[in-house]
Amino acid sequence: MNQTIAAIATPAGKGGVAIVRISGENAHACLDKVFKKQNMEMRKMYYGGIYDGETLLDKCLCVKFDKNASFTGEETAEIQCHGGYASAQDILETVLKNGATMAKSGEFTRRAFLNGKIDLTQAEAVGDIIDAETKSASRAAAHLLSGALGQKISGFQDSIKELLTAIEAGIDYPDEIDEQHTYETIKAEVEKMLPQIDSLISGYQRGRITKEGLKVCLLGKPNAGKSSLLNAICGYDRAIVTDIAGTTRDTLHEILDFDGIRVHLFDTAGIRESDDIIEIAGVKRSTIAAEESDVVLWVVDTSEEVDFSFFDISKIIDKKGLFVLNKSDIKINNEFDFPVDWQKVEISCKTGQGIDNVISFIKSVAKESDTSNALTVTSQRHYQALINVREHLLNCLEEMPPDILSIDLTCAWSELGVITGQTVTEDIVNNIFEKFCVGK
Repeated sequence: MNQTIAAIATPAGKGGVAIVRISGENAHACLDKVFKKQNMEMRKMYYGGIYDGETLLDKCLCVKFDKNASFTGEETAEIQCHGGYASAQDILETVLKNGATMAKSGEFTRRAFLNGKIDLTQAEAVGDIIDAETKSASRAAAHLLSGALGQKISGFQDSIKELLTAIEAGIDYPDEIDEQHTYETIKAEVEKMLPQIDSLISGYQRGRITKEGLKVCLLGKPNAGKSSLLNAICGYDRAIVTDIAGTTRDTLHEILDFDGIRVHLFDTAGIRESDDIIEIAGVKRSTIAAEESDVVLWVVDTSEEVDFSFFDISKIIDKKGLFVLNKSDIKINNEFDFPVDWQKVEISCKTGQGIDNVISFIKSVAKESDTSNALTVTSQRHYQALINVREHLLNCLEEMPPDILSIDLTCAWSELGVITGQTVTEDIVNNIFEKFCVGK
């Protein structure tokens, strides 16, 4: 933290502008050695040359930030040069020669966290915004960046701290503070918090879909038309289609953007009994893909007798799904004994009939899962911590002496701190910031 660090904060390659960022106690002095402007005001852009000794490197815009008004909470300076790899790299190397050290992955955001400018939920949101590939995911991350989740968690921690203070007072003044009253106070406050915790937990799956995308699995027997349906949804020939049953042996993965929401389409090997080692492996992967999906499109060849016994329905019975009745241009048999009460759509991959209805179904499920404008947990780490918090708070509803309940209350407070970063381990912090790019 005592070192002054520098890095290129923009992607490598050609562009209009590249930014070299400097942060640390000597950031301003470092800039002054390469940018010959006197008496620069904070947060005001200045135009001039960047020099390596007497050699002009580029004409740039430069700005300084005071440590109380910067992203990192330290003296910060930024150089906006022309966007070219060689130019930006030359300027960075010159900055490094004049007192700065090369920044590590995510080190600027790490310093912002360690200096109290942002909590850990906001730091993770920075990474989520950078990684977001759809409008919905970007907006969900921006909502977290606002600090809404951290504020909510801190509110829970404040409530628990007040309960722990009340317990301590009861221990210090047992003749003046009734133990039963303290327990009733704890119970009432915990009962107020639990529904809010439950709401965050229950919203995780939707939040995960917003962040990572909706997983849609095409399931069915060989030659039912799964690959043809994939091609129809994608709008181009992504999968090989033949009249030979079992053409698809492996799981194909395609990513689409439906109205700003990421959708992962998985075309799977047809499921049937087989002695072929490769086909058996493909069927196994199909089963795993179905289990891990959010939505199942069960493709049915209606031109022949249908048997649904080829798949263990218990693995997907709780998922959203759609029976896609293919080959409607030949024959539609609606007398099947469908194993799940899902909606049914008649289609023909050959003529294109009904494909729009399948796409509309996927879009409707994706829209239901969109949490970009709501406070939602999108991180597995946050989700698991909230599960642990809920368990500790439920223990506090049992009628026991308050000093015993203080153990679970303290654990709940600590688990909440794992989310915001107050009680998180260094290993977790390192793991989070190592995923960031250099310069952020």
